Amino acid sequence: MGTRRQFLAPSTPIARAAGTYRVAELRRTHPITMSTVVLLLQRSISNAEARVCRMVRSQWRDVCKNFMRRYQPRVTQGLLAGETARKICVDLRLCEPSMGSL
Repeated sequence: MGTRRQFLAPSTPIARAAGTYRVAELRRTHPITMSTVVLLLQRSISNAEARVCRMVRSQWRDVCKNFMRRYQPRVTQGLLAGETARKICVDLRLCEPSMGSL
């Protein structure tokens, strides 16, 4: 059986789960393919974020849409970078950083 090519960075949750490691190789040999994959991921995340507001009660829907309009680019960027929800929340200054053990 031939070797299986693996393309996602190991720092992303998806890549860790799949055990994939060759993003640098893909970027070098297929730059158009990589930009297409990133664009598709961004669209997929944006679509998922839009669906969230449709699931919210009607009285909160406008608040949700305004929140998404304001923070969607940063949330999308964080998700693509493999950041945790907590880190994104802290970076947006919507959550306080946890103190951890002293």
